[in-house]
Amino acid sequence: MHSNRAIVCALVIAALGTTLALGTAWGARADIEIDSLRGLGSVYLIVQSPNADLVGAGFDKDAVKASIQRKLEGAGIKVVSNSNDLKDDDAILLIAVSTVKDDTGHFACSIDEQLIQVTSLARDSKTLVPATTWTSGIVAMVDGKEIKYLQERIDKLVDEFITDYKSVNLPISGETKTT
Repeated sequence: MHSNRAIVCALVIAALGTTLALGTAWGARADIEIDSLRGLGSVYLIVQSPNADLVGAGFDKDAVKASIQRKLEGAGIKVVSNSNDLKDDDAILLIAVSTVKDDTGHFACSIDEQLIQVTSLARDSKTLVPATTWTSGIVAMVDGKEIKYLQERIDKLVDEFITDYKSVNLPISGETKTT
């Protein structure tokens, strides 16, 4: 039988391998990802429910969601509170926190941020499908006594999104942004 520590190590190694394999998904943003934010309307924010161990260590999903919403709205990005209020130019911003706790109280964490928009297929523009058009994320090891570190990492990911959003939506020094 494998110990929790061995399982956590295996998951971290797998996550790091995935991160290296995805390269552009969790690294330098491709122009097409940033361009997909142009003209974005509102976002519906989802913070995925964390596991019971993480909640028990002090992770408060509602507080994290409220903090993200304040950051987005402070940057001029409207957040809708009901998915039924989404319009064609809106999207879903998903923050997914996945963790595994080892027997020493440490968590192996993966934090994924995705913007999901309705888009059409290149081969059939009448067929609309949901698609992840922008993504970022991190993997980390966190001491169970320092769960606040996860909030800091989530804030950095949200800041990346805001920076990319502003780069294609807000004028810089009174100039209109063009491509």
